Amino acid sequence: MSHVNLLGNHIPDIAFVVQFLSQYMHCPKRSHMEAALRVVRYIKGTPGMGLMMPAGTTNQLMAYCDSDWGACVETRRSVTGYLVKFGGAVISWKSKKQETELAKKKLVSIPSRYVRDDQDRSIASSIYKEVPVIDMQRLINFNDHDSMNLELNKLHLAAKDWGFFQLINHGVSCSVVEKMKDETQKFFDLPLEEKKKFEKSSGDTDGFGQLFVVSDEQKLDWADLFYLKTSPTYLRKPVFSKLYLSLRETIEEYADEIKKLSMRVLETLGKALGIDEDEVKSVFKEGMQSMRMNYYPPCPQPEKVMGLTPHSDATGLTILLQVNETQGLQIKKDGIWIPIEPLPNAFIVNVGDAFEIFSNGIYKSIEHRSVVSSEKERISVATFQSPRLDGILGPSSSLVTPQNPPKFKKIGVTQFYKGFFTRELDGKSYQVNETQGLQVKKDGIWIPISPLPNAFIVNIGDTFEIFSNGIYKSIEHRSMVSLEKERISVATFQSSRLDVILGPASSLVTSHNPPRFETMGATEFYRGYLNRELLGKSYLGGSLPVPSVQQLTKSSPENVPARYRRDDDQLLLVPPMMKFDHYNIPIINMESLLRGDEIEFNKLDSACREWGFFQVINHGVSGTLVEKVKKDTQDFFNLPLEEKEMLKQVDGDIDGYGQAFVVSEDQKLDWADMFFLTTLPPQFRKKHIFPHLPQPFRGTVELYAVELKKLALKIIDFLAKGLNMDKEYIRELFGEGSQSMRMNYYPPCPQPDKVIGLTPHSDAVGLTILLQLNQMEGLQIKKDGMWIPISPLPDAFIINIGDIMEIVTNGAYRSIEHRAVVNSEKERLSIATFYSTKLDGQIGPAPSIISSENPAKFRNIGAIDYFKGLFARKLDKKSYLDVMRIGGSQNPAS
Repeated sequence: MSHVNLLGNHIPDIAFVVQFLSQYMHCPKRSHMEAALRVVRYIKGTPGMGLMMPAGTTNQLMAYCDSDWGACVETRRSVTGYLVKFGGAVISWKSKKQETELAKKKLVSIPSRYVRDDQDRSIASSIYKEVPVIDMQRLINFNDHDSMNLELNKLHLAAKDWGFFQLINHGVSCSVVEKMKDETQKFFDLPLEEKKKFEKSSGDTDGFGQLFVVSDEQKLDWADLFYLKTSPTYLRKPVFSKLYLSLRETIEEYADEIKKLSMRVLETLGKALGIDEDEVKSVFKEGMQSMRMNYYPPCPQPEKVMGLTPHSDATGLTILLQVNETQGLQIKKDGIWIPIEPLPNAFIVNVGDAFEIFSNGIYKSIEHRSVVSSEKERISVATFQSPRLDGILGPSSSLVTPQNPPKFKKIGVTQFYKGFFTRELDGKSYQVNETQGLQVKKDGIWIPISPLPNAFIVNIGDTFEIFSNGIYKSIEHRSMVSLEKERISVATFQSSRLDVILGPASSLVTSHNPPRFETMGATEFYRGYLNRELLGKSYLGGSLPVPSVQQLTKSSPENVPARYRRDDDQLLLVPPMMKFDHYNIPIINMESLLRGDEIEFNKLDSACREWGFFQVINHGVSGTLVEKVKKDTQDFFNLPLEEKEMLKQVDGDIDGYGQAFVVSEDQKLDWADMFFLTTLPPQFRKKHIFPHLPQPFRGTVELYAVELKKLALKIIDFLAKGLNMDKEYIRELFGEGSQSMRMNYYPPCPQPDKVIGLTPHSDAVGLTILLQLNQMEGLQIKKDGMWIPISPLPDAFIINIGDIMEIVTNGAYRSIEHRAVVNSEKERLSIATFYSTKLDGQIGPAPSIISSENPAKFRNIGAIDYFKGLFARKLDKKSYLDVMRIGGSQNPAS
């Protein structure tokens, strides 16, 4: 094409097609070759064509220029061009696609934040051995065991000595690979303003931008990245659904193929180590897959920048697809940087930190980096296969013996990755085989701290949190130990004077910011501190252990024990002669809502404003599944007490069998047993509870949780529509929200007028979906100051607005106080499923409905602080929502 390009200078007819084909010289396909042959045939058949100078024209020189936004149909870039004519004949012309981003601005020098003086620029000579090449077809050729075993040994040595290899005959369809290359190229060719529609938000990893940037002073890589979690699908962020169709479908198809390949490679690596295939699958099969598309622009001073900082991958396995032929990947072998030359139709595969840990250090996760070119961009796609997020990462049990002790500590996978994404890339700094030990609890997850050289680690203490009135936080932390090496540290504590009064600084306390802590003498404070056991700072809180009411009733007591006896206004009933015909809660038909029935939509809006409760029929949840849930829940409560107590609550945690909101030994108790489960997202399920649920109960709960999440999100979408709230804001807040279930058992009581099944309260969640298991009534709601009984409809759910939804709607939709009463004849069972915001979100009125006419009525608070405050107190009507009101007297999390 370079020779034909020269002809284009005096044959205008072929200029455009030659310019277009020249863009694919680095990676031509059959279609490009066929088009080039057509150009050659055209030139051969038109020897008389070319630039002609008309006779008798003037010597006038004319120039024209033009710009056409988005004119290039292949890349969607704008095109600018010019044309010069002399005497009416064209003598010069040029068209050029739009230049975008920093690297496209023809810089003479590099901005200082990209200049890297800290990197070793030396590379190995060309005589250094190339990385191993592994043939996947030989690895799985069970008809030729000799060839298979030879290839297996090659793979073993490659993972052991190199940590990198190229994989040929991998079995992934060429058409899928080519589509992925095309779509990746097209994405990065989009105008910057188009790519910014997919920009990652603050505190998130998914989206267009850079990763591992943790400070404003940090040096930056000469690259743009587009990072996406691809599976399991519930981990996908909203940015995934915003992808234009061709890119989204291509990524889904490619991700599926690469996951299959990843598991084949991981299982084969396990086979080479003698690890059972089932053990490999249990760690990685349901693991997280993510994808990072990398764009490394050309750089005028490539020796001064770094495309991707030297690092090792924290994953199990990385599979790299080189999109174009510009090299840049280098790996560190024996202290020397070695450039990798990708083979055609091959993947570059490397072992990640997680598999080095799993292999107990036999296979190596190798440090690597990316350098850039001064002439041409480089594009690649890295796909990461990681362990399942609810698992434990550590050496495989089959590799640990007295002669080969574990070289790595065990750690929760979620905790491992939380630490990885909150630090700057720095070689293999995240490997956990250093003698570290300090860990801090952030957002409910334990994060290991890697001390910097010549630095102190400083933390805020409890007394300064009190002094700052809660603005600065004293964080729970702990220390872990190593099997192999001691760890030594010196902690120096600076405390207040012992003769002062400890409390919030007076300058921070106002009528709008009341004190969140009581004052007390410093000596008294420290005496109490030193006389108690260290118990951390409760995360979402727990509940004190209480006896089983179901077991209590088996002894047929004639009188109710004193701790259950209520003498307060919670026992007041509606007069029996009251008629409730005009107090029936609204009934909403979900099918009508989905069809767009405005009358039904207005009924829903009115129900949320006036009642806060409604029954929903034709909800779309399988009747068979609902009946299975009822049966399995009944079977659970029918288990012997000793079996149920195997799943009892532990100190400081709400999940399990017991009661909730019991915070003192003298507190009155409800006449009920409860089984509480965190169900979604799966990584928040409690490992001491959920995996130990008896089958088929666990499988039923998992299916039911998924179906009720779908129903909850449909209802929330309609609620957002009713108040014209920003749909994207609501989906971001609730889309990956937390879900929990409370299964309630209310035994018959010999004195039902003396007890309460469930203390009057409002639900602190976004939305509650109640399933009545049997036909015993008991639920009552407070309407116009009276307690009104609810009669559940067959095959219907009872829905109520929670405190969070009242806050988000700024009080437009109401969270209503309700309670459960019991009877003397028969047990009552129900399941309440609670759906809330994501735990890393902010709870407050939706910005789209706040105005000068409708000012915010509730304060903003982090979701974790909100729930921490909730579980640290006993149930008491709507007291917790009152705390959230602007002007409320307490701090929710104090």
